[in-house]
Formats: sequence, C-alpha cells, structure tokens
Amino acid sequence: MKTGGAGSAACAEPATAASAQVVSPGEAVTITTRDLFDDCDDDGRSNTQMPRRDLTVTWVQGATTVDLGSGDANEAGVLTQVITVPPGAQEGTATIEVEGAVPAEVQVQS
Repeated sequence: MKTGGAGSAACAEPATAASAQVVSPGEAVTITTRDLFDDCDDDGRSNTQMPRRDLTVTWVQGATTVDLGSGDANEAGVLTQVITVPPGAQEGTATIEVEGAVPAEVQVQS
C-alpha cells in the first residue's frame, strides 16, 4: 500500500468491523470492511479508484480456519456481508478476516 510523504495524504488501511463483538455459534453477523480499493490515490492524480473484487472472507480461531465465502467491494470501496458463526466455534477469541484488511475480533460465547 502506498502512503504519502511529508505534507501529503495517506490512504486509509482497509479494516473490518462486525455488527456484534460477542457472538454465538450459528449466529448471523454482519461484517463491513471499508477502503477496499486496488490502488491508492493519495497524490490526487487519478479521479477513479477501482473497488476490489472476489475478496475471501475467513473465520480464524486458534488453528481452525473456516471459509465463509467471498464478496466484492462496492463503488465506495465497502464490502458488507452477512456471515454465520461456524457451528463448531469454541468459547474465546476469534477473528473474521477479509482478504487484505485488518480483521474484526469477536468473542464467542455458547
């Protein structure tokens, strides 16, 4: 990712947020990831930014990884998707990862 030099803007790092921070196995949760663009227009030379496509969404808890599907960012660079907490999720911390973005951390309770 490009960042600006002194006195110039830097592009925001894509980050994922979950609609709930405490979740249960089988629960539907909405995730939102912002700033999903193929390139960074931090120098103001381009009028268009291309939203990222075919982004993998993954549940990670300890050594367990579950594919939750994939999605495309809209023209504003935002991916919103409803995921289901895996039925085998264990109590404790887990992350929901969207390819190329800071993951959302959630706490699983039975």
